Amino acid sequence: MSLSKIILAALVFLVPLAAQLTPDQREADLTALANYYAKYYVPANWKMVAFSSNPLDLRAGDYIRRARQAPNDLAYFEVVREYVASLRDGHSSIGFPSNFAADLGIRVDLYDGKPLIDGVNRARYPLADYPSLVLGTEVISIDGVPAAQLIADVAKLNLIGSGRASRRFGAVYLGFRPQSALTFAVDTPDESDVVVETEEGLRETLRLKWTKTGEPVRNFGRTPSPVLKANRAANDQSNPETNFLAKVAVDAVPGHLALPPRLTTDLFGNGARIPYYALPTGFVTRRGRISTDFTYSGTYVADGLRIGFIRLPNFSPTDTVAAILELRSEIAFLKANTDGLVIDCSHNNGGSPALGAEFMSMLTVTPYYIAPRQFLPSVRDVVSQASLLEALKTLGAPTWVQDRWGIVGEQLRASLASGPRALTGPVSAIIPASESQLTRGPLEDDNPPLRVNNAPFGYDKPLIVLIDDFSLSHGEIFPGTVQDNERGLLVGVRTGGLGASVGCTTTLMPYSEAQNCNSFSLVMRRKPIRSPDFPEAPYVENIGVFPDVELDFQTRENLLNDGRPFVAGFTQVIVEQIRKGR
Repeated sequence: MSLSKIILAALVFLVPLAAQLTPDQREADLTALANYYAKYYVPANWKMVAFSSNPLDLRAGDYIRRARQAPNDLAYFEVVREYVASLRDGHSSIGFPSNFAADLGIRVDLYDGKPLIDGVNRARYPLADYPSLVLGTEVISIDGVPAAQLIADVAKLNLIGSGRASRRFGAVYLGFRPQSALTFAVDTPDESDVVVETEEGLRETLRLKWTKTGEPVRNFGRTPSPVLKANRAANDQSNPETNFLAKVAVDAVPGHLALPPRLTTDLFGNGARIPYYALPTGFVTRRGRISTDFTYSGTYVADGLRIGFIRLPNFSPTDTVAAILELRSEIAFLKANTDGLVIDCSHNNGGSPALGAEFMSMLTVTPYYIAPRQFLPSVRDVVSQASLLEALKTLGAPTWVQDRWGIVGEQLRASLASGPRALTGPVSAIIPASESQLTRGPLEDDNPPLRVNNAPFGYDKPLIVLIDDFSLSHGEIFPGTVQDNERGLLVGVRTGGLGASVGCTTTLMPYSEAQNCNSFSLVMRRKPIRSPDFPEAPYVENIGVFPDVELDFQTRENLLNDGRPFVAGFTQVIVEQIRKGR
């Protein structure tokens, strides 16, 4: 190869890495995103009712003009983030293609409404040298910016339904800045002046160091746009490299970075198997000591009663079959050996609704209700459902299974034929594996959810379920199912309000290379829910699930005492329930 060709090939490879997207490319990506939401975003109708605004209207935030005129790609992507945040949907997100993160070495969360330190990297900050960096110390400001403002800036782009969860994410990101969630994390300095206030009220300014990892991204690179007759002049003017690049073939294509999920945080206990609080003295652990255990379970004695305990960190185990077998084993033991049961779904970041339905079948001896969903079907959905039904017939599936999926198909076709954005009625498409072993109960006429009779297997004693504002997605839908069936009390605080199914794609916005996640269903409660800040509606989305008994872990007292007041509180509730049931 000649020297001139080598130089030419090198220029082709390097120029895109140094350049910004053109205004046309930014508009194309943002428009593609909006078109995707218009076609597939199920909660849009509900958002119009809940917030009196149309989340599909790009004019509302002047997003197109702002995206085109943004001074650089990072500023452009902030506009995209703002548009997605306008949906106010914890499942719908846009992921920045970067694995860069800056870690300050302290962990922060909200306790009594204040950003308090709840973890310190002692290898970096020895106690002897940093005596004020202890649990319960409040972060006042970072580099002169008040912590409250930093929290609000993050929260407005991470709008979790119930409100406080968004602010808690803002607090977490005070000490941990991933570019996947914070576009301008690459501008984090090497060191920061952090003003803290101790529990005694003493203020101190500390010089703390950020540890940075991963590859920082400052632009998306220049890519040649397809030249269309209608916009040839605009393309030629805004992208002078178009004609040059179009003539050169490039053999090597850079690989794509794996995208971390939007809600990846350093939140203590989020999605973790081991409880984030100290269990009672005398607690006997059954499962949870080894990494292959899905749950953390055991028993303890309170007021002369034997209390069972089982923590579900999420509903997305690495091995679903093994998790189901483990849960069946634990419930069988707890049914035979306890007077009541505490199920911990706090800090549960969701997962499979099928696993939730399966677990619900282990907790009752009477027919029960499984939350149906509304869908916005596409032609692909109708075709896929028809193919599934044909496969079920070929495999000789039971008639009632074929009938169930036949009804689903009818609902999808009727919705698709009804006009733009016509949602289905309640669709019950979740069938626990255990149903084939059980006697099926009656179906309701107007709203046919799945109901099964689990008399030979289910836990039949009092139970409570722990929830908090980081009970998300199926981590709150499952407790809502318990509440809808009046099976036990929910104890804690209002959940996050992520009441949908989610799907993600990395091919929607080719110029930005962003990961888009979208809510493609709406979970429905058994009855409409009244809340102080939303219209009455049968949804978990935004509204969340409300506890029957308020009990908040996020207090300084719990932080400084390993959660013992919290544990004493829920223990009192289950003891009272057992006494009432006798």
